Amino acid sequence: MFKGAITSPDASNTYSWYLDSNATATATGTTWQVTVTDQIHNIYVTSTNSGCESPFTIIPIQVSQLFNDHFEVPNVITPNNDGVNDQIDFEAIFGGCVNYKVMFFNRWGLLVSTKSVFAGKDDSGKDLAGGVYFYKIVYDGGERDGFVTVVRDK
Repeated sequence: MFKGAITSPDASNTYSWYLDSNATATATGTTWQVTVTDQIHNIYVTSTNSGCESPFTIIPIQVSQLFNDHFEVPNVITPNNDGVNDQIDFEAIFGGCVNYKVMFFNRWGLLVSTKSVFAGKDDSGKDLAGGVYFYKIVYDGGERDGFVTVVRDK
């Protein structure tokens, strides 16, 4: 998602936002938000005052993460706060690019967590017992399920 804003707007100017230099303006105003794809390389902004239009200001866009559904989910976590395998961060996997819901179930099929960061805790923040948990992820364009083992120090 690209969020642009004119930092020092002049009240008498009109600002126009373009996806490329040959298109019609896709928005006007001092702020603009657009979903960026790998096809968009620049955002162009012009200012108009009393019928005179400024040259384009070019804002280069670098797409650093587009969602790829070939992601892997770890099958073991050790939530002992040593900084290694403490959690599964689904927000990092999906990167805000895709709507998703993650659900973790205990061995009796009871829903225990729907957090986007699973660190071996239930939704109330209580530590889950060590053991195997079933997960289901439903996201735009697909779903995935599997198991993760929570290993706790004795």
